Parts: sequence; structure tokens; C-alpha cells
Amino acid sequence: MLTYADGQTTFKFCHVLASRLSSAGFLGAFTIDSAAHDEQTMQVIKQAFDGQVELRETDGGREARLRGLGAGTGEWTAI
Repeated sequence: MLTYADGQTTFKFCHVLASRLSSAGFLGAFTIDSAAHDEQTMQVIKQAFDGQVELRETDGGREARLRGLGAGTGEWTAI
């Protein structure tokens, strides 16, 4: 969506969609490639959601960590 709309418009859409999913008792999962967008855009979009799952590749394989949602320390864990 960020290819076709600015960050604020995308944020508003994501916020409304996430709110409606939550109201209906559903879990929404959205993806974004942080390497494709600047840090300011990422910070704006992240505000629309309760938490995030971050993924990365290292020499040892793939790792993930949780942010928000009472996830604890947010330590990287091998997956």
C-alpha cells in the first residue's frame, strides 16, 4: 500500500482495519519489509498495531522476536 499511498493514509487504513478486526474478536497479521521504507514511515505504521514479530537472518540461520503484546524482553530466538 505504501507504494500507492503516503504513510499517513496507510496508517489510517491499517488503524481502522486493525480496530475492526479486534472488535470482531479476530487476529490480524500484516507484513511490511522494513528495508523498503525509511525509519520515520516504519514508526508511523507501527503505531497502528498492538505488537510486532520481527524476523532476521544471521549466519546461524533465522531468528525472531516479539515486541509488544506482553512479550517480555524481546530477545532474539532461533527459529
